[in-house]
Amino acid sequence: MTQMAHGPQSRSSPRFLITGTSSGIGLAAAEQLARNGAEVIMVSPDDPSGAEARDRVAAIATGPPPRFLAADLSSQDSIRDLARRLHAVYDSIDVLINNAVLLPGTGS
Repeated sequence: MTQMAHGPQSRSSPRFLITGTSSGIGLAAAEQLARNGAEVIMVSPDDPSGAEARDRVAAIATGPPPRFLAADLSSQDSIRDLARRLHAVYDSIDVLINNAVLLPGTGS
């Protein structure tokens, strides 16, 4: 097993990775989980609404501050880059909530 460069992390909060957190169900899930003390990693396209959503969740978080990672989940290159960034920082993710929406025929 490969050890992460940052070493093992001790934590008491479950870690959730949620896609599509700029608005709607993804944002509501991030808010509720953060309010209940979970560690939340928020993934949405790189736009101001992603950072604004993170700030909104951070204001109500009772556990670790949420982290926002920009990624275009309609792009395999962007997904691979997201995986590399996650692997560099986190030793594990407890729950994935895959809430990203791709509109048919738009690629976004």
